[in-house]
Amino acid sequence: MAGIPDWAKPVEFLEDDQERIRRITEPTIQLETAEIPSWATSAVQDVEPVSTPTTVDSNVPEWAAPMRQTVAQEAPRDPNQLVGLPKGVEMGSYSENDISARPELFNPVYEFVEDRYGLQAVEGQSREDIVDTFLNNRRGNASGNSIRAISEVDYLMDIKEDNGRLLKAGKAYAIFEGMEGLTGEGVTWGEMGEGVADYTKSVILDPINFVTMGIGKLFGGTAIRAGTKAVEKIAMREVSNQLLAGASRETAKKAGTEVLRKVVASAAVEGTAEVAQFAATMAANKGVKRLMTTSALKEVGAATMVDAVINSGVEFLYQRSLVETNVQGEISKSAIGIAALSSMAMGGVQAGMVLKRGSSGTALVSEVVEKTKPKAIAKELQESISSWVADVQASKLGDGPAWLEKVKGGKDITEGDTDFFIDLLLGISDADGNVQLKGLAQTMQEGGHFFVKRSEDDKMSNWIADFMREELEQTDIDDIMGAFGTALNVKVEGKLTPDMFADAFANKMNASARSMNSVMQVAKRLDVNLEDLNLDDFFKEALGLNLIDDIKVKGKASPPGTIVSNITETQNKFIRSLVSHPSTSMLNVLGYGAAAGLDIATDLTLAMYKASKGTVQSVLGYADAGKKELFVAKQLLLASTDRVKFAFDPDMTYAAYKSAMERTTGPLDTLKRTLSGGVDISNSIDQMVNLGGLGGKVQNKADTLINGVQHVTFVHAQDAFTKSQEYVGQMNKLLRTKFGKNWNEFYNSPEAVKIMATKEYKQLEMDAVTATLGNTFSKSFKDSSKLGSVAGMIEDARNIPGIGFMVPFGRFFNNTIDFGIKNTPLLNIAAKASGKYADVPTEELMARGAVVTGLVWSLAQDEDENRRQGLGLYEEVVDGQIVSQQYDYPVSLFKAAARVISYKMAGEEIPAEIITQIGKDFGGGGLTRNLNKTTAEFADLGAAIMAGELGEAAAEAAGITSEITAQALSGFLRPLEPVDTFIGIFAGANQRPKDTAQGNRVIGDSLRYIDTTANFLLGKSDPVKVSGAAGELDQQSSKNLGVRTVSLTNTQRVMNMLSLDQWSINAGLSKDKKRMIPEAVNEYQRQVYIAMEGWASMKMKNKVFRESTTEVQRTLWTDQIAKVKDEAKFMLAARYKGPQSTLRQQYEMMSKFSVSQVDEALSELELDKTMGELTYTEISLLRTQLETGEYIKRMDIDSNALR
Repeated sequence: MAGIPDWAKPVEFLEDDQERIRRITEPTIQLETAEIPSWATSAVQDVEPVSTPTTVDSNVPEWAAPMRQTVAQEAPRDPNQLVGLPKGVEMGSYSENDISARPELFNPVYEFVEDRYGLQAVEGQSREDIVDTFLNNRRGNASGNSIRAISEVDYLMDIKEDNGRLLKAGKAYAIFEGMEGLTGEGVTWGEMGEGVADYTKSVILDPINFVTMGIGKLFGGTAIRAGTKAVEKIAMREVSNQLLAGASRETAKKAGTEVLRKVVASAAVEGTAEVAQFAATMAANKGVKRLMTTSALKEVGAATMVDAVINSGVEFLYQRSLVETNVQGEISKSAIGIAALSSMAMGGVQAGMVLKRGSSGTALVSEVVEKTKPKAIAKELQESISSWVADVQASKLGDGPAWLEKVKGGKDITEGDTDFFIDLLLGISDADGNVQLKGLAQTMQEGGHFFVKRSEDDKMSNWIADFMREELEQTDIDDIMGAFGTALNVKVEGKLTPDMFADAFANKMNASARSMNSVMQVAKRLDVNLEDLNLDDFFKEALGLNLIDDIKVKGKASPPGTIVSNITETQNKFIRSLVSHPSTSMLNVLGYGAAAGLDIATDLTLAMYKASKGTVQSVLGYADAGKKELFVAKQLLLASTDRVKFAFDPDMTYAAYKSAMERTTGPLDTLKRTLSGGVDISNSIDQMVNLGGLGGKVQNKADTLINGVQHVTFVHAQDAFTKSQEYVGQMNKLLRTKFGKNWNEFYNSPEAVKIMATKEYKQLEMDAVTATLGNTFSKSFKDSSKLGSVAGMIEDARNIPGIGFMVPFGRFFNNTIDFGIKNTPLLNIAAKASGKYADVPTEELMARGAVVTGLVWSLAQDEDENRRQGLGLYEEVVDGQIVSQQYDYPVSLFKAAARVISYKMAGEEIPAEIITQIGKDFGGGGLTRNLNKTTAEFADLGAAIMAGELGEAAAEAAGITSEITAQALSGFLRPLEPVDTFIGIFAGANQRPKDTAQGNRVIGDSLRYIDTTANFLLGKSDPVKVSGAAGELDQQSSKNLGVRTVSLTNTQRVMNMLSLDQWSINAGLSKDKKRMIPEAVNEYQRQVYIAMEGWASMKMKNKVFRESTTEVQRTLWTDQIAKVKDEAKFMLAARYKGPQSTLRQQYEMMSKFSVSQVDEALSELELDKTMGELTYTEISLLRTQLETGEYIKRMDIDSNALR
């Protein structure tokens, strides 16, 4: 190209982005480094900074001002030369305090921290704070913390093409590598302590530890299984086989129900045995002896092996970072080996877990509260019969029933004696409900046998009949019948077998109004729901009206067809796949932790209030009232400390929870049917039948696959952990406040089994379950009230074909609304006044309000500074790093409230955009985001049909189908995202989000969670997505572990300060138009970013701007963005792909004309190409065609209309 004048050089040789930004932002008079090439400005030796005056608007501390200036350097360093220590600094000659004190060490550290983390990490921070941030980064990476390591990979990928920034990192890395060891002679005790604390914190707080420990327990066989679908899978298999064999729906349903009941009973036995085995293991082996068991050795060995692999991988990433930044020439294999050996430490940690397991001594309900043996129940029934007959004989109870006279007369009892079976099994009571003959049902319940539905349509009659058939022996029946003969001094003839007893009871249960009245009396006494009883015949006979069938028709919709049922079930599996991700599991644990923590703080606040109230009452002479308040206060305090004990012994707590489930009075069964977050995992027999034979078989196999995925993505583990912690903690609190006994004291009490048969205990269990569902955001708010109907509609939207893919988390949304109301001061009191929270004391709601007020107020103290440093609504600084908490509900709710309050504290108006954003995120926008997009497309489809534009209607219909298809496929593939990220990290691939619009959008959107692997397999590289605020979007690999680290551009910071939507400066075109010119849109947004970033960089350094009112800032912003958008369109032609680029023409054309106009013009010109495929000449011709059409339309206007 020699000899070509500058003005004639092709556009691609013009200045690059960095040079252009510098030209815009730097003054005309350059500093003395102006002649150094941009790539080399940092690639030189550091010298002590020269003191130069700072600008009046700088917000940099005085001590740091000189370090922000560029000073003259020595000759640029050879890029191939390794980065060493600053001149005059020797390896091992300095420690942490020296870095803060010596400019030649501090300056590179400062520059790295500012570049790595941004403004908030250095502004207003002391030297010590900045060095502490730096050392947290390096020590976290060196110790193998997975979040630190993955975040650093993302950072290095971001700066990969920028030699100057790479060198900044390299200098800082080299300084860390050259530090004196923590045990060196020059290291103070304080420095050593801080270093040890940093390393320890990094190791302990690494979320990957949960993976290691979980796998260890799995291999050791010490983990109690947490799966919930195995029972239903067996029933579904039976239903499918029956239907495929040609059986009717009713036959298949009956067979499936029978299998389900048997499997549930078998599972209960297995569950009890599993808990018993765990208890035996805990009791048999203590101390070192436990460590020497086979299971313990397997557990420790597996944990050590897994940790060795993880440590080696993280060390590889650490070594690679040193090579990429030129700190060392090659990866040290010995360092990787040493890292693998360091896994012995995790083996020690796992050994400690084995030793302390069970240390809390939490009682296992199924072990300490034993069910009465069937023979003992039969014996007690015999005694009850003898006592009752004696009372009848003595005329204490009046005349006995007719069947008793029959027995007295020596006649046989047969299967036809309905009243006998009803009375014997359900008992006899007087008109006031007082028990005269205790029947089998009451005897069973008092013996710890509680009716819990084994299927959706299970009845108490079936449960009792099955107990008789399966648990009682012939001798038991003979002894029961013999009790009558003995009491009456007659010989009872006839042989009734257990099967005859069971069949007769089941068949005769509905034989008469009298029998059903007995059932209802027993149901009331035993607190069994009437809906669980067979009432049809009772209503018909008692009322003499055959209206029950009409009631059924009105109250129950006809079952859905096979196709609809399979679509609904597929949507359910889509939802389960969507949450099958380590990040979702981690966020569920964090969300639960925040909700449970709020509960504990509320209990402590309430305890202090009650203690104060009780003390005052006692002083004033109200001793009894004061004593009660003090008692409750004490129990609340003790219950809170108990929760800490439960948390530090999670295996024992889960075993206690599992054992309670085996002895539940009914309510606990609800927790088996949903996952945390409100994801349903249970199917009724009717649903199984509706799937059809083949459909059921396919769905069953898909269930097996998804269950496996949910195991490896820790869905079941986190569900078991959160529910067990919450239920045991809640039940323990209720037992304390009700009976004054903790979990262990109550269940170890001899009276426990009797108390568990009462309504009061069942209510406690129900309350504990309700609280557990609430704090795991799984509670259903569907009921018969108007509000409940709306809640039900939201929850059930997931079952509507197609809509379920768009609105999958209705129940979770309902829980967030409830959580927000319940924990908002005054609003919760108003809700109670309107009838909500009737069962929650006003004192508790006030305590909640007080706790939340204090929490939000404390968060608001930092929010003003956060927003002036350009942090977004949900962003927080953790060890210098910005972390987004947008998806960390309920933390995000508290953050949003704190931001709102920060405006009030500063005396400013709350921007409308903030209110709108919060409304979208917590008021339904998040729930219907995908649905809103699709609804708009349905509206466009309807408009096109009404206008007769069938071609456009077909395109809209295809677009809707594509949206739903892509959403569904991507959801099923989401569990593979961690694998895709893992491959990308170790392959060094660029994992920035891709612009799927450039290419096959449906395929791109469908594969977005595995795009790295897909691109590798397909041999392609999709363009990176660019936004006007962020530039090329950053990869966020750490989100796979539930932590979203953020690197803000200055444009994003300014927009955050102004509370502007960051997508608002993107191309202002409709979605359909953007799809026509995806490349032009992406590049337009790149040009907007380049121009705005230079301006925003200056403004973020300008203290006057940052402290101006929002009104002033917005005025300056509005003026600048108007200029930038015009410049961006110009730069599309001037800077991209040379003078023959058509991007500007594409953009301007789609800005002016509609999609249909462009499509029509392309058709008229017979150009069968996309806009991006048109040549410069073709697109000019297209523009002429469109403008000519406009001109002709104007010519056709009647001249009289212009007058």
